[in-house]
Amino acid sequence: MCCAVEIQELLARRNLEESTDRTFQVRIGIHLGDVLPRGNDIVGDGVNIAARVEPLADAGGIALTQQVFDQVYNKIPQTLTRIGKVELRNIQRPVEVYRVVLDSKTSATLTSKRRMPLTSNQNNREQQKSIAVLPFINMSSDRENEFLSDGISEDLLNALSEIEGLHVVARTSCFAFKGRSEDIRTIGDALGVETVLEGSVRKADNKLRITAQLINVADGFRLWSQSFDREMQDVFAIQDDITRAIMTALKLRLANRSDQPLSKLQTASTEAYELYLKGRFFWNQRGIGLKKALHYFELALIEDADYALALSGLADTYSLLSWYGYLPPNEVIPKAILAAKRALQLDPQLAEAHTSLGFCLLCQDCDWAGAEGEFIRAIQLNPRTVPARYWLGWLHSCCGNHDTAIGHCLQAVELEPFSPIARTFLGWMHYHAGQFDEAEQELLRAIALDERFVFGIWFLGRVYAAADKRDLAIAALEKAEEVSSGAAWTRCMLGHAWAIFGEQAKALKILADIQDANQYLYVRAIGVALPLLGLGDRDQALTWLDKACNDRDVWALMMKVDPIYADLRMDARFVALLRRMGLGQ
Repeated sequence: MCCAVEIQELLARRNLEESTDRTFQVRIGIHLGDVLPRGNDIVGDGVNIAARVEPLADAGGIALTQQVFDQVYNKIPQTLTRIGKVELRNIQRPVEVYRVVLDSKTSATLTSKRRMPLTSNQNNREQQKSIAVLPFINMSSDRENEFLSDGISEDLLNALSEIEGLHVVARTSCFAFKGRSEDIRTIGDALGVETVLEGSVRKADNKLRITAQLINVADGFRLWSQSFDREMQDVFAIQDDITRAIMTALKLRLANRSDQPLSKLQTASTEAYELYLKGRFFWNQRGIGLKKALHYFELALIEDADYALALSGLADTYSLLSWYGYLPPNEVIPKAILAAKRALQLDPQLAEAHTSLGFCLLCQDCDWAGAEGEFIRAIQLNPRTVPARYWLGWLHSCCGNHDTAIGHCLQAVELEPFSPIARTFLGWMHYHAGQFDEAEQELLRAIALDERFVFGIWFLGRVYAAADKRDLAIAALEKAEEVSSGAAWTRCMLGHAWAIFGEQAKALKILADIQDANQYLYVRAIGVALPLLGLGDRDQALTWLDKACNDRDVWALMMKVDPIYADLRMDARFVALLRRMGLGQ
């Protein structure tokens, strides 16, 4: 290992003294295994696996396997960063691979010597500096500390997003590459950026080690790298140091705030910060994770009652618990409104809280104008925000403004092309417009990004049902039921599909199940209406839709445009329900 480091350092120094046409670089792969002589050659696992690991090293760098890592970790001064498990040719099992972080100064100098003349397109990218922040790798012995590595990555992304002249790829697109072992250059090209920030986080008790490196996508060279060994309470300062180092490496300058933190410090409590990150970690998982998220956001607010981001997270969690039908709207939406308004009292510039409040205004009061104003304000405060854009599109769609709705959701997809939820919303807008082929294509793209993205799978089944594609509809809806572990909101639509395709017994079985209190503590009224609609029981369906409107169920806001209600639109009782929801015009 020490010989490999010395070879690379000697080569780097040699290259600095040579003209560009006389420089060269090598990659080194290291594995611990059998090495056997065969004639004038050597063979064995130690040779074969090392040869397959070598291409994973940076140019002028070193890659090594888990076996070597176990022997040298904490015994060498260089930092080791995890690439992940990699499939190697003719090797039966995936191999865990790491990179060695070498001295960045010689690499950066060599990079500047080898850089080719820029084309006009490259010049444009140079003027519009761009970066993607990949999820940092959790190197802690405790796997549960993944919330910390994810959270620090997201916070760095948010801090960089505030820098003028720097284009930062949105979170969901960056996190689409989590756990994947593609070459940095491949990832950078896919995301359309010139630089990529990657790193790792290790936490032991109160000790924190964060390693970060900035990679130039064009040639794979490191522009900067550094390790920070501090106490947990220094986490905010470390993030600020990393952000400033990136600005220096990319030749970006601050205006009138050189001695100020680059991002607003939302809390001084590291305990509250850790609890908040746990909340966001589980919030991003949806499903059962929402109740865990609620718990951690509440704990964060016990530590710091004025933590605006935690309040916004609390509002988002309450809203989604209502959205998916896990808890009644009249129980959770008032709490969501209180949390969102309190967050805005503490920080009126918090785009996330404006988005949260906008959603709540729709749920609680059918306040279409107020909600639209909050979504627009969120976009003004943070033009890169994606949730405010797709919710704004959804609002216009519910009112029948389909072209406007599709336009807003297209903007969301342009900002986050690797986001399954943004793609799903775009497909959803096409569905409301009766454009089933376009809806199908966008939803298939969403599922291709995450094959277990249950909301996209469920909505694809809904599109197939509307398009009268029986087998495809049932397959998608049964898959959604499986992935969601039988969540009521997926089973309601499956019951509707069985009914419209003539399988009444199966539809009645689901209808009985979702009304069984021993199976489900709560099922939204509009969900019960779906199988009844499929069975042709209009009176009972309208009774449950009336209850949904009384409950202020946000799904009732789609009744004007959702094709599933097409047969009810001439019924005076249904028209009266639309008026109650502010959808009479």
